[in-house]
Amino acid sequence: MESSTYPDKKVVEKAKLFVCVVAHDGRGHGTKEVVSGREKRAVCKTYPTITCDDHEKMRETSGRLFPDINAVPATVFCDPEGKELFREIGGKSAGELTKLMDKALEQVPGPKISSDLWQLAESGIAEGDRLLAEGEYAKAIASYQKVGKLKHKPLVEMADGGLGRANEKGNELIQEATGKAEEGDVKEARALLQKVQRDFRGLDCSKDAAQKLKELKEEKEE
Repeated sequence: MESSTYPDKKVVEKAKLFVCVVAHDGRGHGTKEVVSGREKRAVCKTYPTITCDDHEKMRETSGRLFPDINAVPATVFCDPEGKELFREIGGKSAGELTKLMDKALEQVPGPKISSDLWQLAESGIAEGDRLLAEGEYAKAIASYQKVGKLKHKPLVEMADGGLGRANEKGNELIQEATGKAEEGDVKEARALLQKVQRDFRGLDCSKDAAQKLKELKEEKEE
C-alpha cells in the first residue's frame, strides 16, 4: 500500500477530507533532509511530512488504542471524536481504499471540507486581519468576502467573523469622526466619514457613515 495505494492521486485527494495517521513499525524506510524556513529536518522517505520517530510513536499509541488488532496492514476509520466507525484488515488497492473512505464519510454528519480549502480560508482570514490592522480596510473586507464565497457554512462563519471585526473598526472611526465634529473640526470629521463610507462599502458602518455625512451637511445648511 505504501508504494502504490497511498501515492495514488485519487487517494491523496480523498485523504484531504481526513486526518490521516500513520502507525508503522520500524525504521526501514530511510530518511531524507528537508528545509522548512531556516530549520532542517530529517523526514521519512516514504511519509515525507513526518519523521520516522512520528510513525514509530504512533505505532506504540495505536497499539494501546486498538489492542485487539492482531494483523497488518490494518486501516481503522474513526469519527471526529475518535470513536471507531469500522476497520479493515489486509492490503487494499487505491479503488478499494477510496470506497472505504466514502463509506466512512457517509457515517459522519456535517460538511466535508478538504484540508486545502480549510487552509485557503484560514490564510484569507489571516490576510484580512493583517490588512485590517494596517488600515487597508477595503482590501481586508475583500479578503474576508473571498472566504465567504467558499460556500461551506463553517467557512462562511469565519468570513462573517472577519467582516464583523471590520464593521467594529468602521464604527470606531465613526465615533472618532463624531468627536472631531463636536470639537469643531468638521473638515476632518467629514474626511473620516467619507473614508468609512468608501472603504467599508457593503457593511452597516458604511451606511451609518453616509447618514452621519448627511446630518453634517444639514447642520451646516442650518
